[in-house]
Amino acid sequence: MKIRAIEAIPLRYDVPEPYGSARGMSAARVTCLVRLESDEGLVGVGEAYGPPLVVAAQVRELAPLFLGQDPFDRERLWAEAVNGRYHWGRTGPHVGALSGIETACWDLMGRAVGRPVAKLLGGWNRDTVSVYGSTGYFTDAPDGFRRQVEQAAAEGLRRLKIKCGASLASDLERVDLAFAIAGDDLELLVDLNGNYTADLALRLCRELEGRRIVWLEEPLPSEDLNGYARVREGTTLPIASGEAEALRVGFRDLITRRLVDVVQPDVTSCGGLGEAKAIVQMAQTWNVRFAPHVWGGGVALAASLQLCAAVPLYPHAPLANREAAPLLFEYDRGPNALRDELLTTPFEVRGDRISIPSGPGLGVEVNWDTVERYRIDRA
Repeated sequence: MKIRAIEAIPLRYDVPEPYGSARGMSAARVTCLVRLESDEGLVGVGEAYGPPLVVAAQVRELAPLFLGQDPFDRERLWAEAVNGRYHWGRTGPHVGALSGIETACWDLMGRAVGRPVAKLLGGWNRDTVSVYGSTGYFTDAPDGFRRQVEQAAAEGLRRLKIKCGASLASDLERVDLAFAIAGDDLELLVDLNGNYTADLALRLCRELEGRRIVWLEEPLPSEDLNGYARVREGTTLPIASGEAEALRVGFRDLITRRLVDVVQPDVTSCGGLGEAKAIVQMAQTWNVRFAPHVWGGGVALAASLQLCAAVPLYPHAPLANREAAPLLFEYDRGPNALRDELLTTPFEVRGDRISIPSGPGLGVEVNWDTVERYRIDRA
């Protein structure tokens, strides 16, 4: 089997009400799909993070490396793309584009052998995974935060992640309101999107200790490794980070220096499914937990779920089929047609769990009519 065509498809969905994080708000959700076609007529799809038109151009730059090649030689092709373009950078659109191509190779391989990608990544470990709802975004609407948390709670989600990081007073107000709306049994994840310095993060940690906080996410910019060490040593709250990192070398210090309790690779930006699995294995080696960062469309969800299916339970063995610390899956609740309309069968959460597709490849089918509706590179 050979790859005979590679297509980059930039997409944009204009949201009804801008929303975002302490870093800023956006009026649209964007992504770039990567479509591979084999000489046998099979189609594999991946998703790449970054500015969609820029990422699409990067996909076209990388395409000659993969055209005419066997997707089962994915690892060699991936290494040539990374090592041969060292000066293009170790993060950003170049790696995002490669992530999309690499994930599409896995989808193509799975379809070729009639097995889900998780089986090829190492084996099937779970049929479902526990979710947390990402919500509580910043908006311009005075009641925007309340409406979002109320909706997520009404959906039955008992673990919620909210955006903070604007100020200590604002953070505590948002945390208190989330518990007031969802109840004291809420398990809350607090995301600062790297907007603080270590001293500010520690002040917030002191206020949050004793609350039902699952983890504090990205308290600092990813490059502030010494700051992460200071926060890690100064709080009992679990610390999570990794969405802004790429490739296993980007995660090395976070894991080996034990700067975080949970690493969060994103398959659309860290280098693809194979690199995400390598990052997870490195985390396992240092006994650090893993939870995927998932911010994208339906294909990104499908790929992230296949990764979760391929990750064995660690470090503990199950007792009475229960996990001491469950693997948690990010389920974004912001308006996003690229998530909700892109697949012929959209994902659904039942209770606090989402099912992992077991069909060939990523286990999902793309609605190409929807793709054309949101495509932005048409003349």
